[in-house]
Amino acid sequence: MTLTCALALLLQVASTDTVFPRGARSPSYAPDGRLVLAIDGDLFLRRPGGGAFTPLTSGRAWDRDPAWSADGNTIVFASDRDETFDLWSVAVGADGRAGTPIRMHQTRDGESAPTVAADGRIAFVRGNGNASRIWMRA
Repeated sequence: MTLTCALALLLQVASTDTVFPRGARSPSYAPDGRLVLAIDGDLFLRRPGGGAFTPLTSGRAWDRDPAWSADGNTIVFASDRDETFDLWSVAVGADGRAGTPIRMHQTRDGESAPTVAADGRIAFVRGNGNASRIWMRA
């Protein structure tokens, strides 16, 4: 690659950078290009092509660590909706509307950082510090 090509590529990448809202964390893309973020304890969605972020969750609970299912129909996330962080899932339509969050299971150890495989298996962290372990859910 020549220096001119490298510089042109760098300028192109730099010009497409986007600044997201302050406090945004854990970006996750759906297969169709929708983007979900955790912002100050709630999940927000932006459709492909940009535009405003719309809320998927709200309320006193702290929702974080969103991860899309392979089919793009569901988001798995961690939430303290019932005091301890557990994994929850919420269906999200192509129109960007979210269903009612459903707790996947309950534990007294905190759960976080889910990731969803193409076959639907979920890997996540349960516990804190040295007591944390990676768990799998089929």
